[in-house]
Amino acid sequence: MEIGWLVESDYSPFVSLLHFLLPDGSVMIAGSNPNVDVNLTATFPTAYEVEYFYPPYYQSNRSVPTDIPQTLSYGGKYFDINPTLVPPTLLPAKP
Repeated sequence: MEIGWLVESDYSPFVSLLHFLLPDGSVMIAGSNPNVDVNLTATFPTAYEVEYFYPPYYQSNRSVPTDIPQTLSYGGKYFDINPTLVPPTLLPAKP
């Protein structure tokens, strides 16, 4: 089932999930069923799994910070970070 740009996950609805926005813009989803202990005979058996989700913006233009100093120090020289728009062809490819 697909709802707009959302895609159905393989996880059951009774799963404890963690979501991580990764530096490349993808989302890592990890979790398991909230069984007290490992239970392979339950209606929703214990399963430790990881999925990656690639939102629609993944292959879109994104800004990348430029002019970042190599080192920073307390009370050091001020600096500006300038975003530069990078086309998706220069970003890491979706696996």
